[in-house]
Amino acid sequence: TWGIREGVGEYDQFSELAGPFTYNEGCSLTQIVVPTKQIVKYKWLVENLMMQSKNLFLYGESGCGKSLLINYALLPEKMEVTPRIVDPTLPVDTARSIAQMEEQSAKNKAASKFKKIGLCFTWQTTPPKIHQLIEERLEKKRKNFYSAPVRKKAVIVIDDVNLPACDKFGDTPAFECLREFAEKSGFYDKARYFWKNILNTSLLCAAAPGYGGRKELPDRFISRFIVFNINTTSYSERRGLYEMIIMGHFSQFPREYGLVKSGYLESIIDFHDQLQLLLPGSPRHPHYLLSYKDSEKVLSGIILGKKEKISSPEQFGRLIIHEYMRAYYDRYCTPEDRAIFTKEADRIIEKHLNGKWKLSETHNIMFTSINTPDLSDYVEVKDWNEVRMCLEKQVEEHNKILDKKGKAIVSFLFFKEAVEYIVKIAHVFLIPRSSIMNIGPQALGRKSLLKMAAKMFAFHFHSFENTQPNFEANYKTFYSKVLSCSEKVMAKESKGVLLMIKVGESRSEKEELSAIKIEREYQQNTQIILDDIYQILSSGDLKCVKEEVSCQNINDYIHFSISIPNKMEDVRNKMIMYPALFSQCHLIYQEEWPVQAAVSIAMSQITSRSFDDIKEKIADSIVQMHRIVEEEAKNAWRDEGRRIVVTTKQGKEMAKTFDQIYEKRKVELIKRRAELEKAIDIIASSQKVE
Repeated sequence: TWGIREGVGEYDQFSELAGPFTYNEGCSLTQIVVPTKQIVKYKWLVENLMMQSKNLFLYGESGCGKSLLINYALLPEKMEVTPRIVDPTLPVDTARSIAQMEEQSAKNKAASKFKKIGLCFTWQTTPPKIHQLIEERLEKKRKNFYSAPVRKKAVIVIDDVNLPACDKFGDTPAFECLREFAEKSGFYDKARYFWKNILNTSLLCAAAPGYGGRKELPDRFISRFIVFNINTTSYSERRGLYEMIIMGHFSQFPREYGLVKSGYLESIIDFHDQLQLLLPGSPRHPHYLLSYKDSEKVLSGIILGKKEKISSPEQFGRLIIHEYMRAYYDRYCTPEDRAIFTKEADRIIEKHLNGKWKLSETHNIMFTSINTPDLSDYVEVKDWNEVRMCLEKQVEEHNKILDKKGKAIVSFLFFKEAVEYIVKIAHVFLIPRSSIMNIGPQALGRKSLLKMAAKMFAFHFHSFENTQPNFEANYKTFYSKVLSCSEKVMAKESKGVLLMIKVGESRSEKEELSAIKIEREYQQNTQIILDDIYQILSSGDLKCVKEEVSCQNINDYIHFSISIPNKMEDVRNKMIMYPALFSQCHLIYQEEWPVQAAVSIAMSQITSRSFDDIKEKIADSIVQMHRIVEEEAKNAWRDEGRRIVVTTKQGKEMAKTFDQIYEKRKVELIKRRAELEKAIDIIASSQKVE
């Protein structure tokens, strides 16, 4: 519990070294560090042991703060920590200014100590890739000597070190590569057959317990490290952490919000823990698995609320429940599971938020910025038609621009479910370093809705699918566009980039051997894409060696929308390979559009005025026919193993085809009628002549 105060050389308790905390409203939640006794203790230990070139290993549950601690210790200039006022006799402003200068000086000094080299381990990380990444980021002194920059210590930071897959013998070569480095401070170059020495460099690894896709680390690997077990925070510790951040944000609110403040501190922990018990992750629903990062998503949404836009404690309670829905409710698949969530939310409202309303009675809580002038104010929308009208206005303005350029105009049908999906996208845009993981059927029009949302928020939009032909060439072109957009963002020509990644299903209808080959290529392409996305979200660094494309610090302005088919077996396999990727994204389980929405889409495709009276009945018949075909396709896959692809888009095309056939038939009938009328006139005129 004791540490040495830097610059003074005196022992002091870690609780005294921590200092006070003041909330900075303009700072992102991912950059806020609450200097608790535990955080300061581990920071002091990491800094001093790293200066001695010791190899460290941080072990703890997902969401316990391992990555935050690493950044706080090695990159303090990027973290927001309140300075400690050293002289209480000075005026507050003067003391704060002096303390800020001292803190900034300490940050610069600490920043000059270490060079952080971040490596992201994934399912397919191999020793040659590890060697290449280390060599590229260190300075080459001589042929076989690599080292950190002058007067610095290089720290190779590896998060999720226990993710790489085993080989056919059951070994993990990546572990042996790191063990060799930790033991002998270098590695052997297999290509040119000589030893390479790595100087002034140490390892800082982090990992979660070995379940899911993570593996148990061998003892011979662990024995080369100094291990710190980062314990899961207790109820009182979690409450204290949330209290410092929440009270800092709530300090701007009136006193009558006090009951909501104290209740919220209890509800955020109570609700998360109860959902873990009532709706745990399972092989059938792997994406139900929760971590403490989901509580951070709730906090990130809560701090979007502002005093000017929240008019009452009851409205603030609705904001809290709305963030619960975005973090938890959107991932649940079945009506029964959503009913459990709603029942638990009603209990939280009554017990902690002192609310006189129930979620089960309202069903429609919506906070968004879409209907605000600058798209930045987070306000409540009581009628979804308000948002629909704003979206229609945006489409109208966009079509005017397209019309002036001589391009084809676009058309949207904003039914309720489509509006709600755009609200969820807009919610992610407002939270830094957040992305979307879509789980559900394909061909629901996500691309059009995402493109629409990106246009509203002045984001660049690009999409890519792993089933595209010529994968390598198209993938390289795709990330070249990403780099180009990144340069425009840095030049403040746009606000960010939205990338839609579609992990589609292999649709091979060829012979068996060819189908197996295509399926294998599809799996390899999927791993390449998800590896790069995980690397961007984790470290902000993209290094595609194969595609010769690289960029750094791009996770601040890039948002992903990853679409995965709704086969739970595929979802489970990808969660095993990339558990941290799922925990960092907002999960949205999207079902097929309701019958009424599908009928509305079909009606929009029937343009002939002849059907105005019976248009709805025709559209309903088309939808029912499409649902029957879908059911028969599922039966064929279950009973005979034959894959028949049926998508929602095909129902829309059916209605459009019906309209086209009718119009074509109508033209033919009009033409025949004209011919018959002409023939009748000829016959009538000939009878008059006789």
